[in-house]
Amino acid sequence: MEVILSLVTILISAAGTMLAPAAGAVHSESVNHRGANYDVAYQALVSGQMRTVGAATGARPSGQRCLVTAKVTVERSIAKPGSAESMTALIPGEHVLTRNLAGSCVGRADEAQKLAASQADSVRAHLAQVAAADRSQTLSAIDSAHGVVSN
Repeated sequence: MEVILSLVTILISAAGTMLAPAAGAVHSESVNHRGANYDVAYQALVSGQMRTVGAATGARPSGQRCLVTAKVTVERSIAKPGSAESMTALIPGEHVLTRNLAGSCVGRADEAQKLAASQADSVRAHLAQVAAADRSQTLSAIDSAHGVVSN
């Protein structure tokens, strides 16, 4: 029985690495470049991993812990105001959040999203910091897009 639970935990840990938008975690700003306005949005994407450590020892209280890690990456979208088309790119780097919960990770598939939601202020601060540091790359991306269109 313990072997089956360990296999289920491994499968859940492997399945938890998908990217999903963090609820409400978007930083938006308007950029004026060469006389044109652009809407730039930075959205937090959360990928999570969970790992059960410790042992469940029959009649004794369990010594298991669920280690939850949420990695927040940032996606930048650049668009003309009112346009349905945009250029998107993932920004290098990540913001890592961790939590240690009592018990097994089985049945806790959404813990990484809950962790990111509980740390919403930290995620928003990270988005603002990434946006400030990404200003020159944003302008370069706009210039590159103009170069492709004009050729």
